This record gives sequence, C-alpha cells and structure tokens, in this order.
Amino acid sequence: CICVQKVLAVDCSRGGLVEIPNNIPVFTRYLIFINNKVNRISNNTFIDLRNLKLLRLTNNSIVTIDEDAFKGLLSLEWLDVGGNKLPETLPFRQSLISLRLKKNVIGYLNKSDFEGYDSLTDLDVGHNSICQIQDGCFDDLSKLKNLNFWNNNMRSPDNLSFKSTSIRNLNLAENLIVIIKATSFAEHTLRNIVELDLSGNPFECTCELFWFVNWANENKHKLS
Repeated sequence: CICVQKVLAVDCSRGGLVEIPNNIPVFTRYLIFINNKVNRISNNTFIDLRNLKLLRLTNNSIVTIDEDAFKGLLSLEWLDVGGNKLPETLPFRQSLISLRLKKNVIGYLNKSDFEGYDSLTDLDVGHNSICQIQDGCFDDLSKLKNLNFWNNNMRSPDNLSFKSTSIRNLNLAENLIVIIKATSFAEHTLRNIVELDLSGNPFECTCELFWFVNWANENKHKLS
C-alpha cells in the first residue's frame, strides 16, 4: 500500500491482496482498495478508522460483508463497493452521503435495505439483476437526489416511488420497462425531476402510455 500523508490517503490498489491490512494508519481519511482479490469483509475490519471519510472497495470479488464489518466508521460519507459479487445491500446505517453498489448481483430490494440512510443523496444500483422492489423501499431516503437504476431487469417503475421531493436525477435506462402508468410516479416527482433517462427500454405502444407521451412532449428538457 502507498500512504500519502499529505492528503491522509492510503492506496492499496492492484496489489493482489486477499484481505484488508490491519495496519492502516488511524489518521486515514481516504482508503482506496480497488482491483484486489478480497471476497469477504469480516467484522471489525475498520474498527480503528474513525476518521475515514471515503472507502473504495471497487472491483474485488466480495461476496459477503459481515454485519459489523463497518463498525467504527463514524465519519464515513462515501462508500463504493461496485464491481463485486454482492447478492444484497449493505449492513451500514450511518452518515453516508454516497453509496455505490453498481455491477453486483443484487436481484431484489427490500424496504429494510435503506432504513436509516438519513443523509444519503446519491445511490447507484446500476448494472445489477434487480427485478423486484418492495413497495416503499425508498421512503426513508428523505435527501436522495440522484438514483442510478441503469441496466437492471425492472419491468415496471410502479414500486419506484418517492415520498421525498428531493429527487432530481433518475436513470432507468436499459431496463425491461414496457409501460408507465399515470400512477407510476408521484406528481411531485415528475414536477421536481431535472433529468429522467428511460432510453433503451422496450416500451409497448398502448393507450396506457398516452399520458406519458403528452408529459414527455411538454417536458423534453427533462429527458435524456
């Protein structure tokens, strides 16, 4: 690993490592651990890293993250575990602002998966295999602004509802969506959205889609 003390960062990228070293300096704020061979994050792995703000575990082979794996990360704001083999979301409920779970093998989202993420503004679950979302799954994400749901297996956005009025960017491209009903999105979601990406979906030309065609024609500036 390379320690860059000037910016309080440790870079352990591309080292062929199979586990997180236990001698990471306690002052570390940025830990980069991409392109290694870790398959499990055990309990208390980061227990002494209370100052850590950013953790990147991208492109390993992580299948399992133990319940207390992130215990001690009291300051963590950015967490990236993309490019692994995780079948579900994470056991972490603290001060995250950004969570990236793209390119895993997640197939289902439960309402309990995002309970406690009170500060989350950016969520990336793109390029998984998500085909089902439990109703109310995102209800607790009161500050969520950006959701990337690109390249999953969702057939309908009906359960992709937001109580919050904060959502601004929603990427639903490259799914299996065939119809969008008038009740699929809350009125405040369509009113406040800045960018909506629905490209690459196999829409069916039916009367149920007529309302959305009208909305799209009136809001071309919001579509990408």
